[in-house]
Amino acid sequence: MTLDRVKHVLLLLLIVLSFYISYNIWVPREEEELTSPLQTTNQMPAALIERKRLHVYAPSQYILHTDHPEKLPQNQMSEMFETLMSSVTINELSEGERFSREEFLLLNEADEDQYLEMIFHTELPIGLFDGRFANLPSDFANKFFTRLSINLDNPTTLYFYNSYNEEVYRGELDTDKLTEIRQLIDIEKIEGTPVFSQLMKQDIIYLPEEEQNIAQFDYVMERLPNSLFISSFFPDTSTVDVRVNNYETRYIDLTTEIRINQTTDILTYLNQLPDLDELTNVERFNNSFYQLSNLENWVEPILLDHYNPDNNILTYRRYIGEYPIFDQGGRKSYVEVGVLEEGLSHLQIPLQITQTPITLDDSKAETLMSGREVLDEIESKSTYELSDIEGIQVGLDWTESKESNRVIHFTPKWYVKVDGQWLTLTDLVAERSGDGNYEF
Repeated sequence: MTLDRVKHVLLLLLIVLSFYISYNIWVPREEEELTSPLQTTNQMPAALIERKRLHVYAPSQYILHTDHPEKLPQNQMSEMFETLMSSVTINELSEGERFSREEFLLLNEADEDQYLEMIFHTELPIGLFDGRFANLPSDFANKFFTRLSINLDNPTTLYFYNSYNEEVYRGELDTDKLTEIRQLIDIEKIEGTPVFSQLMKQDIIYLPEEEQNIAQFDYVMERLPNSLFISSFFPDTSTVDVRVNNYETRYIDLTTEIRINQTTDILTYLNQLPDLDELTNVERFNNSFYQLSNLENWVEPILLDHYNPDNNILTYRRYIGEYPIFDQGGRKSYVEVGVLEEGLSHLQIPLQITQTPITLDDSKAETLMSGREVLDEIESKSTYELSDIEGIQVGLDWTESKESNRVIHFTPKWYVKVDGQWLTLTDLVAERSGDGNYEF
């Protein structure tokens, strides 16, 4: 082989290596075994933030059940959940059995033992954690749950509980790892907030016994450029028809349309794909996560908030720390992702993202009423019964600063969910319309 030929071969190898390295830099990986048929959909991902599936599909609350139940800090418990769900082994999963919410409360509140309850905002398929099972039948993998519970004193069983249909699956843990599991979930040094339980419409919630002082967060925001997404969805822009008016820019080809509202900074993507209804629940959630991790640039946490089986859209809510964000004026606080067998079919994503946390002279902490006072407000001052309420939680209200629309105030408030909408407690009592865009 001549010297020139050797040089050509080496040059070709370097080019191939360069493409391989570039691909791995741009495409975030969460687990080596996680693959997706959607990985060829986008030529270049728009996201530069690496995410883990166990962070996005993580509990929104951790409740330690003792003589006096406590809510544990989410930021301290998230690492424990990640380690737990990537290390335990479940030898067997029982058939689903009827288990009322009252029975589930009694299980967790047993006087003799301590239980750790992990609560998710919406239903998740058991098969998302199939790597933890010695053998998980496919029909079990696609069953849904909303809560996990484990006995800390005798961690032999992991309970998968669905509070919506009141069904429980019992996962028997590998007894050879009991000592390891006990060490993993040792939470004696974590200080919690005293809470009490309350049965709601199709659910159980936990509310603080005392008032809470929660800081207001202030951020300088950045608006992502349109080109970051357009280059992802339209590799060949020569075929794209661009239409611009005073408030909206539209990019259209034969099957795809992107609309960017210049007033709200919301991007909506629609792709005409055949729906063959062949994706399993697990595949849909995995593929949805893949798309989210390639497109969402929010640097703070983002958690799955809702799954709508009627249109197969998953909604992911943005957080700051352990608090979810709500935007009553638009759709800046969450991302919608719809996937079908052939790829991404629907996307709604805010282009504004947090850039720099700042401290303003008028920044302050808000004192929020206790959970019992919230219940009293609902019962005495609103037109709703507690049996109508779907959820109650503290959230952060997204408000633009009067001095600059690039500065956003995130103010803690009580939020109440009725008829699929999250309203501030103030709006609920005043019977005003809340975040009408956040309906399911």
